[in-house]
Amino acid sequence: MLFRSQNAGGQQRGVRIAGGQAAGQGAQQRGVDISWLANDPDQDELTYNLYFRGEAEREWKLLEGDMKQNYFQLGPNSLPDGTYRLRVVASDAAANPRAVARSDQRISEPFLVDFTAPQIEVLGVDRTAAGGARATVRWRATDAASFLTKAETALNADDVVPASPADGIVDSREETFATELDNLSPAEQLLTIRVTDYAGNAGTGKAVLPPVAGGQ
Repeated sequence: MLFRSQNAGGQQRGVRIAGGQAAGQGAQQRGVDISWLANDPDQDELTYNLYFRGEAEREWKLLEGDMKQNYFQLGPNSLPDGTYRLRVVASDAAANPRAVARSDQRISEPFLVDFTAPQIEVLGVDRTAAGGARATVRWRATDAASFLTKAETALNADDVVPASPADGIVDSREETFATELDNLSPAEQLLTIRVTDYAGNAGTGKAVLPPVAGGQ
């Protein structure tokens, strides 16, 4: 029995029963389309019960029961962010007496549900150089469910440039940054910050650099 899921945009999420990679790798999750394949040697009609269980949870919870279709859409508000497994139980009981009815089940690999964007916190703005031509913006990015994969900044809506954290690589749930800016005019400046997590969610923030004497 194959078990796979896709996001609402149609890009494969890579979840399947009995092995395979975890979901949540790539595009932003706008919902998860779950599907599986099952067959009965006697060509009996099958019905399905779909269960879920979160990481560190002990018991399976029914997500949907008595389904005739082999697919289900998990909406973005259905479950809190976290790591889950799914279990699908297929049965031919609808076409057979109880004594001879049969069922089978499979459990998915762990997969990530993450619909929440990273959070950005500006820690400080230092614009003390003569004339305000140079500045340092210190900021922190965090994500509760998955690790960060990309950070970018743009000054006054200009070209986007990559941002490098203190440890040199964007690969953790929390990263700190010190963005250096130069060749600034003395006027007020706006630094836009954008950070993306493993599930494709993007969070934005901003830092306002105050004007210095002589600014407009």
